[in-house]
Amino acid sequence: MSTRTIARWAGSDKSDILVYMNCETKKIIPLLCALVCIVAFPVSVEAKKKEKPVNVTINVNAGMTPSSSFYILDTLFERIGIWMAGGTDEEVDTLLKYANEKLVEMSDVAEDDEDAAATASKRYQKYIAEAVKKAKKGQKKGNDVDTELQKISSATLTHIDALIQVGGMAATAETPYIEESLEAIQEQEENVLPLIEDEEKRTAAALEIITFLQETEEKIPENVRDNIKKTFSTLIGGISNVIMEQGGALFSSLGESAKNFAREQANKKLDSAKEGIINKIEDFEL
Repeated sequence: MSTRTIARWAGSDKSDILVYMNCETKKIIPLLCALVCIVAFPVSVEAKKKEKPVNVTINVNAGMTPSSSFYILDTLFERIGIWMAGGTDEEVDTLLKYANEKLVEMSDVAEDDEDAAATASKRYQKYIAEAVKKAKKGQKKGNDVDTELQKISSATLTHIDALIQVGGMAATAETPYIEESLEAIQEQEENVLPLIEDEEKRTAAALEIITFLQETEEKIPENVRDNIKKTFSTLIGGISNVIMEQGGALFSSLGESAKNFAREQANKKLDSAKEGIINKIEDFEL
């Protein structure tokens, strides 16, 4: 690209750049076709070699995994996809789609490549956090983003279930990338719920969250290790705390069983925090 072209781009808005890119695309289509052929060949060979089903219950094709030498291209195309998205709703949808792909990538490599699973986890955390940021940005501009916030909340609940399944497949007992992803979900769920402005939608989201967590705790697989179970329990306690703090219609809307569950989990989190403080004091005295 010439210096003159770059100078012209610097003074252009996004629409002008897109028009220019559309014209330039005709010149590079043959090159892109060749690149796709080069990338697709090793990926298809790798897929034939592994031939194992993806157990994560998310209906998406991950494509390349972090184990691939061409993974950097996958990341590049994702950033372009996010940049091309128009409006908060499309940006959130795009980021959630890519977050789903990272979960499937984790599932694909969990048994064989811990480093690749950790890489997919970091991308997952980034996309979830970015989705919340985009929604917040839209809200600051005066847009109604309650639907997008609900979408993020519902999606991350599905992700909890997927991460627990990946935990059952992991090759090693140490799975910090799964705990980190679960902690990221806890943080985003705690951030999203208070941002939903419509009280009915906020109440519906709270009910969905606590019901899902209650059901998931009851059916957590036996092969999931204690470190993941512990992180999941902390996640429940943290989110339950936020739901109780919101008060009013939000907490009273829960059924008696769900209400007791939320209260119990929030109290467990408080007890755990107190225990941690007591241990620190005892350590200091020693």
